[in-house]
Amino acid sequence: MDKNKLVNKFLQMKETENKRLDENITNLEQSLEKLDKENKELYKKLKEERLRNAILSNRYGMLLDDIKEEGIIFKIKNTNLGVVEWQNLYFRDSGKNIYIESLDRHLIHEFDNNMSSLIRILIKENEYSLIVIRMNEKNVKIQFRVIEKQDKNIT
Repeated sequence: MDKNKLVNKFLQMKETENKRLDENITNLEQSLEKLDKENKELYKKLKEERLRNAILSNRYGMLLDDIKEEGIIFKIKNTNLGVVEWQNLYFRDSGKNIYIESLDRHLIHEFDNNMSSLIRILIKENEYSLIVIRMNEKNVKIQFRVIEKQDKNIT
């Protein structure tokens, strides 16, 4: 009789262990399904972001081509800036904002953060020219042109 009790107890323990393992399997399968669903959603977002990145890269390239071809004209109020037509000007990056300055570091204009960040990208990746093209008593027009960097190894 003792032997039957031991066998019953053993069977009961194995049955309990099997139930626990079955619950574990069920929980792991649910976790896998959840992770699979999240993975599919993240993959979908990744594809969307790659498409968005490709579109933005294409637009950036087209805008850069336009800037290289036509330049950007800045119209600045003339407040005795001390510049003359066809004078070369320079950008100075203060870390926070970008400034237009003359060669003798006379401040011509300060850009806001948004415009500064755009100009910073353009002047970091390209060479540029910044020239006073028109002046009158009210305004100064400054042309900003992006020039492709020349390979210095070409002779």
